[in-house]
Amino acid sequence: LQHASISLPTAPPPSELHALVNSKKWDDAIERCKTHPGEVSSQLRDERGYTVLHSLLAYNRTTDGDELIPLISAILRAAVEVDFQAEFPLGRVKYDDIYHMKQFYHDIEVIKSDIASIESATEQMLTTPKDNKAAIATFTTEAFKILNRAENCKKKLELLQEENAHIKKELSESKEKTNNTDDLCVREELVNKLQSKFSDEMKRYQESQMEVTGADLTAATSTDGRRTEGSLRLLLDQHNRAKWSPLHLICLQG
Repeated sequence: LQHASISLPTAPPPSELHALVNSKKWDDAIERCKTHPGEVSSQLRDERGYTVLHSLLAYNRTTDGDELIPLISAILRAAVEVDFQAEFPLGRVKYDDIYHMKQFYHDIEVIKSDIASIESATEQMLTTPKDNKAAIATFTTEAFKILNRAENCKKKLELLQEENAHIKKELSESKEKTNNTDDLCVREELVNKLQSKFSDEMKRYQESQMEVTGADLTAATSTDGRRTEGSLRLLLDQHNRAKWSPLHLICLQG
């Protein structure tokens, strides 16, 4: 059963990865997934509300499925790497839709919580007697949880920095005067402050870890298998006008 492809949107694509997919440049798109994994984000949608995975499947429904599999796999690997932690609203990439300050402040609170956990773990290590072997063994076990939070925190900060850069570019190209410039100043100040705080606390944590346990567990901790929800979230995403998920489109594609 053949299904007609949907026509491409008329508005500019929300990312370079979207543009490559729309142009059917599969190899370039696969490479882009490796170098810019953040562009598979559910924050980046075209005018129909499609993520790049939606776009690949919806706009190429007459293309043989085997031809699309390598790029589908690359997009899902990128989603696993980034693992976006929230659902985002439908719409085109505009400040008022996606980069709303309410969502930003929510992200900031999550980052603050992650940093507080790292700080607390450091203080616990520093205040525990060095001859308490049972406690030191616990620190070694807990280190994997702390480092997982640290990795997620780092990704969130990187994503917010990318968003700030995008907003800054968008505002510079806009001919209308808005209050969003003030919002951007607030965003940049908070993100920079938390980035500095995160770096300082991670340095303290690693130094304390070396002092107490005699090993830098950050070097031995693998992130493989710890962030798998990003790809599943992307596959099940139905935040578009047609309410199609990529998984549904894959089933139709065969």
